[in-house]
Amino acid sequence: MTGTPAGSGTRGDAQRDGLPAQEADGERNPQRQDAAAALGLLGGTPSSAAAGLSGQCVPNAAATQFADVTRDGRADAIAVNRRGITVRPSDGRQFLFSQTWTRDAYYGSAGTFFADVTGDSRADAIAVTDAGITVRRASTIGFLSAEAWVVEPFSGVRGTFFADVTGDGRADAIAVTDAGITVRRSNGSRFLDAEAWAVEPAFGVRGTFFADVTGDGRADAIAVTNAGITVRPSDGLHFLVSQAWTAGLYYGAGGTAFADVTGDGVADALAVNADKVSVRASSGVGFLAPQSWTIDPYYGNLSPVCRN
Repeated sequence: MTGTPAGSGTRGDAQRDGLPAQEADGERNPQRQDAAAALGLLGGTPSSAAAGLSGQCVPNAAATQFADVTRDGRADAIAVNRRGITVRPSDGRQFLFSQTWTRDAYYGSAGTFFADVTGDSRADAIAVTDAGITVRRASTIGFLSAEAWVVEPFSGVRGTFFADVTGDGRADAIAVTDAGITVRRSNGSRFLDAEAWAVEPAFGVRGTFFADVTGDGRADAIAVTNAGITVRPSDGLHFLVSQAWTAGLYYGAGGTAFADVTGDGVADALAVNADKVSVRASSGVGFLAPQSWTIDPYYGNLSPVCRN
């Protein structure tokens, strides 16, 4: 989902952000390229849950993610690496100089995410491990000390996500398994007990996502399959029955995403392919006919590696 290795611009940028220069060059890490290619074919990548792009991550894979940690309404660039987390704030025209937001390593063996789980409009740092989930709240001075928000294993074999499915302004923890979907609501200081929100398989073989495609302020469950895209709208308590939102196959060989690119308050479907990026705008009840948003290739060849 749109991530690139930290400091991918130049070797100088990589070194300044605390990442060894050789790791800024994807050609020197073919394993990451292979994993990135596989991830693209699956149609899922880790990123801000608000955009509906979330996934699973290997702990030592340097990654760049984008989320609003400064609370100015603009997504900032966030680099996660073995020495800590750095942020390059957006001023609306460019990403500013790198700032140290943690002075120690912070990542999860089952995933590292950035989403506003406290409801203060700042994306917080979230680490998912085999022992549970910890959160480092975003503040004006960086990410604060880690807090235990779940003290038992909570992740999904089909993906772990963070998105506001209840509509209260706080991102909730979501685990997708072969059996269904469970949600742990955020109360602003921890994730509550697990609730069954879908009790049958609700994942897509080409990607599972969570984004508000209906425009009611709640993230819906989206499954991309070989038959098309289905949506299970959230009613704030569970995910409703599956609805077909496309009449046929729609995904990107280089990545599939769901984000509001039209600015109407609902997330649209995006497909990244070798020749272009296409968009199917959401009508609130389905995705409209695809339109080309680029007339030439536009994609990255490096992406964070993910696992459960």
